[in-house]
Amino acid sequence: MRFRRAASYMILTFLCAAWIGPFYATVIAALKTNREFATSPFWVPPVSPIDSLVENLRTAWVDGSVQHYFFNSLIYACVGSVAATLVASLAAFPIARLKFRGSSFVFYLIMCGTFFPFQMYIIPLLQLWIKLNLYNTNLGMQLVYTAICIPFVVFLLRNYLITIPSDLQDAARIDGLSYFGMYWRIFLPLSLPAIAVGITFQFIWIWNDLLFGLVLTSSPTTRNIMAGITTLSGSISYTYATLSAVSLIAATPTIVVFILLQRYVTRGILLGAVKK
Repeated sequence: MRFRRAASYMILTFLCAAWIGPFYATVIAALKTNREFATSPFWVPPVSPIDSLVENLRTAWVDGSVQHYFFNSLIYACVGSVAATLVASLAAFPIARLKFRGSSFVFYLIMCGTFFPFQMYIIPLLQLWIKLNLYNTNLGMQLVYTAICIPFVVFLLRNYLITIPSDLQDAARIDGLSYFGMYWRIFLPLSLPAIAVGITFQFIWIWNDLLFGLVLTSSPTTRNIMAGITTLSGSISYTYATLSAVSLIAATPTIVVFILLQRYVTRGILLGAVKK
């Protein structure tokens, strides 16, 4: 028993070190000047960390157009996650509660959006967006993120809605509520925990997306933060210290969202475990 516990602690310590090590290296690099990073040993702490960090952040934010990337990602993540959750709730309610013929087929048809890798349809999507004049536009990116997030949120909400007692639906029918009235007045308020989980998960996913931001955009006015970091990393004008500062900027929103909504993130692991 003691050996198992000691082995578990050793494995957990190794995993923590494997995660904290690169993060520590990124923070140390962001706190150094370009000269310090090039001349001093990598793990040595910086001489004036605050001044170096401010300078690296200023260079990245202003000269590297990171401000545009940051606010683009913020808009995409907010609009995409909220819009996808709203649309998904309209689909999940009839699938879970109305029991119409073919509801399972419709559910699995929607879930096809998660069965296949995104790389499978990125080229047709790019060609379609070019023909529709949505390539390299904010609207085009918002539509992509909204559509891609819908299947997972439908899965999440459907599994949550089927756990609500049917007595509420029967009582609503007796009171004369329409199907939309039941959705809007009863099931949508009761689904707020699952909705919060869906918005949180999709916000984090959209913020960390690289593939669509890199393929469907080509200018700082539309690119997201992850594609922007990739663009900066290919330029010789920005050193690793500046790129580390950009990485800290990119990590901040997801860390804040996770800290504020961590109980919903934890609950989301269990929501998808309910079977009909």
